[in-house]
Parts: sequence; C-alpha cells; structure tokens
Amino acid sequence: MLGTLRRALAVREIPTGREYLTADVAGEVFKEKNNVLKIKNIKILYNLTIEKELFDEKKEAIDRAIDHHASQCPVHLSIGNSIDISTDIHFEFI
Repeated sequence: MLGTLRRALAVREIPTGREYLTADVAGEVFKEKNNVLKIKNIKILYNLTIEKELFDEKKEAIDRAIDHHASQCPVHLSIGNSIDISTDIHFEFI
C-alpha cells in the first residue's frame, strides 16, 4: 500500500522518497480453534515529511490521495475483504 500511496502523491508533485514517506505497520495475529495462526487486522501509520508551504498548497490533493489509494492498491484489493486494514497518517513539517 505504501507504493500505491507513494505513486498517488508523486503524480501530485509531492516528494515521496524514503526520506519523505515511510510507514509503520503492525498486525494482530490470533490462533484459530485448530491452532492455525490467522491475521486479524493490519494497521498502517504513514509518516509524511513535507514543507509546510507545500502542505498548505497541496492539502486537498494529499487528502484525495490518502482517501483513495487503497481502492487502487493490488494488496488491499486482494486481502482487504478478509483482513481489516486501517490507515492513518502523521505529518512532520520541515
């Protein structure tokens, strides 16, 4: 999903290199009755480092990219119906 968001932001002329966009990902795994492990949910926290002026200029475009990237992501489309995937974003201004 990070790659899909990276592309969505890049086409909007927002820097997305590794020094600008990262993700912290955590999953919750549980054991089913037959002792098989199953992923219950995945939580993704994106971290975007961006100049404050650029953020102010591109806020609507950034929001659109964040709101719609999951619907364009092959991973989300493949597993999103069987695993709850949530996303959030943290902005760090430079």
